[in-house]
Amino acid sequence: QEPAGLCDAAFDEGSAVLKWARGKRLKGPINLLESYRATTSHDLTLDGTVWRATCLDPYIIYILDKHGLKGPMLIELEIEMIEGRVYPRVYVQTRKGFTQQASELLRRTGAGFYKLHFYAWTPCRALRLDPAEMACAFRIRRFTLRPVSMAVFAARTT
Repeated sequence: QEPAGLCDAAFDEGSAVLKWARGKRLKGPINLLESYRATTSHDLTLDGTVWRATCLDPYIIYILDKHGLKGPMLIELEIEMIEGRVYPRVYVQTRKGFTQQASELLRRTGAGFYKLHFYAWTPCRALRLDPAEMACAFRIRRFTLRPVSMAVFAARTT
């Protein structure tokens, strides 16, 4: 059974999930803006460096690792708004694909800066970024995924 929810906390499905978690731990930061990582987009067009959301369900899917990554991680996003508003949400790919239960809004930490600490018990092979729920225009300045220690993760989630 897959864990439900991300939030700034660990999945809480217990050891049943660990039996089939064969992914590897993230060793260093991943720059998700590398051109080969963004494989699919929906309701978005790219004009130079500006993304334009054209409908109500824009998203970009980023590939992480073919074996999947697991453990405590931190997503950091820096986004420049050009038109409209963003409410960035990240979905973690599970065996069932991308579901609302395995998603969470990123926490705004400053103007254009967002973070999310999460723990992937199961191998995570891809992330989906939903930048907004409406038409808008924005530029992604930085989008990274990096490992954090259990101490940092626990301190952030308490």
